[in-house]
Amino acid sequence: MPSFKNKDGMVLLVVLVTISVVLILANIVLNVVTSQSRLTLHQSSRIQAFYAAQAGINYALDKLRRQDDAVNWPVPAPGSASYTRRLCRNCTAPNIPEPSLPRTILYVDIKVSPNGTDGCNPPVGVPVCVRATADYTFTP
Repeated sequence: MPSFKNKDGMVLLVVLVTISVVLILANIVLNVVTSQSRLTLHQSSRIQAFYAAQAGINYALDKLRRQDDAVNWPVPAPGSASYTRRLCRNCTAPNIPEPSLPRTILYVDIKVSPNGTDGCNPPVGVPVCVRATADYTFTP
């Protein structure tokens, strides 16, 4: 049976290997958690943009329905040109300032198209189509 005279060296080697494995595993877990956090923030920015666009559509539909601002929100006649309005946090006319937009939303473009233009085919009795797109930024 072989005898090891320096058993302290073996114990030191086992401890160093164990610490190295634990550090590597901790680093992997930390990277996964950080990555998941960035993905979650990006997803929340996308959700905010989606709902900002939905709010822009509702805003335009309300303006068109009430006709209280017919100069800026006219109901286009069939065959006439489409028009676009922009909602943004820090903007001036002809854009529409909307300070309550989240900081990740740069702007919301609202396009109003009459029946028969730009692929607009609304249901019977509805004269226009309203589309909205939101531009957002993601800063980790």
